[in-house]
Amino acid sequence: MPSHHHGSELSRRRFLAGSAACAGALAGPTLIGERQAAAATQYSLTVVNNSNESWDFFLFQEYAGDGPAGLRPLAWLTKYVAAHKTDHFSWDLGYSFVWAPTGPLVVGSSFTASERVAANPFSLTQNQIRFGTGNQSGWPRFLHGSATPNPQQGFLYIRQLASVPTDSASVGIGQSGQPVFAVQANPGRTTRFTPPGGRYVIAAGTSIAGGDVLDPERITERAAVSFDGTLAMQAIFNPDHTWTVSD
Repeated sequence: MPSHHHGSELSRRRFLAGSAACAGALAGPTLIGERQAAAATQYSLTVVNNSNESWDFFLFQEYAGDGPAGLRPLAWLTKYVAAHKTDHFSWDLGYSFVWAPTGPLVVGSSFTASERVAANPFSLTQNQIRFGTGNQSGWPRFLHGSATPNPQQGFLYIRQLASVPTDSASVGIGQSGQPVFAVQANPGRTTRFTPPGGRYVIAAGTSIAGGDVLDPERITERAAVSFDGTLAMQAIFNPDHTWTVSD
């Protein structure tokens, strides 16, 4: 039976996702100016474990289009669900900038956000931010200011200043308060992200925690969860480890 002890070694991980039958960290995260309108819309996914084992169910998102160099998807939302039990995921569409002191960002590592700053891809002041120390010493942090001379609406920008230590931290974007995508922070680099666009995937595995860096190619079977005209969906994990997704 799968155990529920989190481990960082990739060899201890087993990713399962069924084809849909019907389709260390620094101080705790801070949040600045959460978007009230986005937070008002709540999505929910009921997960039913009809298998005979306990599993870590996790949601991640697929990137829309070509992502920036080194982009890594993260285990976004996770639930440990015992055999023949039911649980629920819920989230809103509020976006944020996030960073974490990850060291090298590799599959099997973990991204635990040390800071979150609310982001709005349709505001030319809230869709960009800087990341650096500002004084060439100490740990970097988010700094308000221009990230690119010609920002475009519909994207999120993070400018990594020259003061960012190499291979020490990662930056990314989050949704509903949790990290979704991340890249290694590199001195002098500006990364442009497309905000998460609702390309949700439900999967089952062992020893999975929120923020775990994933390799989608190793998640061989997936269940896409599409919210077309509804705010609530259901995903059933069957005894044969396939998924049945419905509204």
